[in-house]
Amino acid sequence: MLLPSNDVNRKEIKSCTVIDEPGRYELTADIRNGGGTGISQSCIEIRSGNVILDGNGHAIDGRGNSHTTAIQVKTTEDGNDILITNMTLTDWHKGVAFENGSQGKIQNVTAASNVYGIAVENSSQVITKDNKLRRNLVGMKISDDSIHIELWGNTFSDNQVKTM
Repeated sequence: MLLPSNDVNRKEIKSCTVIDEPGRYELTADIRNGGGTGISQSCIEIRSGNVILDGNGHAIDGRGNSHTTAIQVKTTEDGNDILITNMTLTDWHKGVAFENGSQGKIQNVTAASNVYGIAVENSSQVITKDNKLRRNLVGMKISDDSIHIELWGNTFSDNQVKTM
């Protein structure tokens, strides 16, 4: 079950990091130019279930490097209840990537000028709601091996590839 939004044990994030414990995490500043993210790496990697990542309206801006990811969700089979919300992700290979069994929700995220705005790969029970996907090569990619994916109120504009 997701943590309550008023959780007093929230942790502040102002740079790239690995989240490997349940909890509420909040961006307190924009992360610019990839925050030191190297090629084939992620800025924020979520490895635990029961995580809320609230961007508080901040941006995570990449450098456009090949195979980088702003937020990568890659948890164990117990890695349920991930919420990513309220942020802007620009200039990454993937804005948000749910991978390998991860379950959760992506809500109120703007993904712009990425290769993939949102990528759901080999996962189930992922909800995408009220996201803005614009000027990406592909707005949203959902792999054939992903199941029970829900799309609600997302807007797609000026993405080069129109299909998922």
